[in-house]
Amino acid sequence: VLSIFTACESKWEEHIATKDLRGKTLMQAISENPQTTVFATILQKSGYDNLLSGDRMMTVFAPVNEALASVDMNDVEGLKKLVRNHLAYSNYTVVEGHFSSD
Repeated sequence: VLSIFTACESKWEEHIATKDLRGKTLMQAISENPQTTVFATILQKSGYDNLLSGDRMMTVFAPVNEALASVDMNDVEGLKKLVRNHLAYSNYTVVEGHFSSD
């Protein structure tokens, strides 16, 4: 009996690989990622690049380039709205073993 096993190449490990982003701002991380360069351009056109160049605690849900293919890059108000829908401001504190959000 001859058995042959094959497997599809999984990109999952590459996808979840931890990247060392210490010392970088969110704007730098987004700009340097080849999958989010369109979003970086949108951040610059909308003026949010300055906010993400600081040291604020935020979560950014950065869409990949393909997802932004149909966005009107000349509609600055539309770009600002798009960016606001992809930002989450958060401030969490852990004191004496208790987790709370401010």
